[in-house]
Amino acid sequence: MLLNTAEIGDTETYKGQPYRCVDIVDHQRSDGSLTKLKIWETACATCQVVFRFGAPLASDRIWPSRRCDEHKRPGRAV
Repeated sequence: MLLNTAEIGDTETYKGQPYRCVDIVDHQRSDGSLTKLKIWETACATCQVVFRFGAPLASDRIWPSRRCDEHKRPGRAV
């Protein structure tokens, strides 16, 4: 679990992997309502390619992805 309390430019660590908060963006949900996403950046645990993902700003905790889209394995822990 990663605490979602970082500000832009802050770095947090989850399972030894650093994640950097790089932006906060507006996002429209599928139901049309608006929210904000905190954008996190890290390197894939498999190939080391840098990738980004978003997490709702309102969430106080997130379970971040440790792999890029090419190396995601649903249901498998890294």
